[in-house]
Amino acid sequence: SCHRPEFGLSDMTLIVILVASANAQFGMDQLPKKPKPAPLNDDLKYIKCETCKKLVVEASRQAAALSTKSAVEDMVEKVCDADADGKEGRGSEGLWLSELDISKKERALVLTHRGPGVCRRECRTLAKACEGIVERLDIEEWADVLLDAHRGKTSVGSVAQRVCTKMAGVCKKGRVPAWPSGKVRKDEQFKPKDTKDDALEDLLSSMKGMPGGAGLTMMKPGDMDLGDDHVDEIDVLRDEL
Repeated sequence: SCHRPEFGLSDMTLIVILVASANAQFGMDQLPKKPKPAPLNDDLKYIKCETCKKLVVEASRQAAALSTKSAVEDMVEKVCDADADGKEGRGSEGLWLSELDISKKERALVLTHRGPGVCRRECRTLAKACEGIVERLDIEEWADVLLDAHRGKTSVGSVAQRVCTKMAGVCKKGRVPAWPSGKVRKDEQFKPKDTKDDALEDLLSSMKGMPGGAGLTMMKPGDMDLGDDHVDEIDVLRDEL
């Protein structure tokens, strides 16, 4: 049997459900939504190599479940899209980006897998770095490399060496910059994904096929721009020495 999660009023007060048929009547489509979090551009050039290695691991994992070259090509064109998070009918190719945390270790920026997370500034930074890497690649050639690896001809490590060092050139010896000595880095605390949010979004997705449910979506209070410049404590960037 299918178990549907139970939600109390306290859960439902965390969300605003917008129904397409009510949008025009009540003007709810005018609710201001906060812009997407901005990337931390200072981090970009210091994470390209590590991002590429993570990208190759993830693309290899996803390619292993695909049977045609065209499907692999479609996947690698979406794998850096942080909005491809598996919600509201979107693909989940970019979901991995929200599972990583950036931190400074001595003079290197390292990427650590933290599990399901909320895509905020570091996630958008990783997506931007990832997009810059993919722009350097020939999609058809990369798809061939991934397919060969899946067929057992090449290890993931060898794929990373070829893609990140030879094809994209972001991991070449002497090309990976160290974080400037004494420079303070602005760090964003990793925010784990709330399983209740996932369950509510899945519930709404399942309701979209019902009459009048096509316009259902979910906005939490923190998603709305109320013009008060309020910043949640977890979203405050902290100095990392």
